[in-house]
Amino acid sequence: MRIKDYFEPFIEYKIRQGCDPHTIKEYRRFIKETLSCLGEKKISDLRITDKAEVMEWGRKHGYWGEQRAVSTFVNFLRYLNDDGNKLPFRWQDVMLPKVREKDQDFLTPEEFESFVSKINLDFYGLRDRVLYELLWSTGLRVGEALSLNLEDVNFKEKEIKVNTFKGGEGNKVYISERLEHWLRKWMASRQDNNPALFVIYFGDIVRLKRSMSNKRLIEYRKQFGITIKLSHHAFRRGFCTHLLNSGANIKEVQYLARHRSERTTLKFYTRVTRGRVKEVHQSIFNNLIKNLIPFGKATQTNIDTRADNYNKI
Repeated sequence: MRIKDYFEPFIEYKIRQGCDPHTIKEYRRFIKETLSCLGEKKISDLRITDKAEVMEWGRKHGYWGEQRAVSTFVNFLRYLNDDGNKLPFRWQDVMLPKVREKDQDFLTPEEFESFVSKINLDFYGLRDRVLYELLWSTGLRVGEALSLNLEDVNFKEKEIKVNTFKGGEGNKVYISERLEHWLRKWMASRQDNNPALFVIYFGDIVRLKRSMSNKRLIEYRKQFGITIKLSHHAFRRGFCTHLLNSGANIKEVQYLARHRSERTTLKFYTRVTRGRVKEVHQSIFNNLIKNLIPFGKATQTNIDTRADNYNKI
């Protein structure tokens, strides 16, 4: 059998494992567009150096393409091994390529306020503002937000029920007073029976799709002269960053962001706060030194005396 003959059984195996439809879709895409370069080989012909060709194909798929292509390759090799096939090398020896860190775009609270305040509040403008307020104050992924129904919003408990796409601990997010104001304003403007929270008139009234929402956000960026790469996910990054900068600990941010692991929170969301680490460091340690050693004429003498005593030990 050739490698390509194992592709569909691998997908079926992942479905039986309980992978969600989006993950299955991505497996199919990366198998077709990256692993197909190995399709005509037999298992015995595989070499660990095939990783280089997989990486080359992965580069066509953006910043994370190489890593995702190799990750698919590793998962496929593991499946072959677990299915009883003898591999020419250990699948564990195929290491994922490192990805260079890049700056993460997000809005500060002041920038977010400036952005949403410019939106014209006609029917669609109000809808868009409510969507951005929701993403900003709850950290929802845009797919999760667009899948919400009106009945998922519980004003009494100040909660919104969420179908979490990527796992994680929480199946709900919380409604702030500000978000409640905008949600109620949007719901009051609705004169239709569609159950979706976010809708668009497209012949009939239908649920708002991500492609159309992306188009609207791009138009706002151009209209308002926003230079950063503002995406829906930037609101989620802003949510996490604002929590961290306001004193929430990693475990709290992990839960509120509904990350499966705190490693995800640490890897993708703590680095965007690095711009203030010098300020934090100096604020803490300068105050610490001030409390231990009084400043003034005797300061340098005290420091020198302590240093001399230390050197004599």
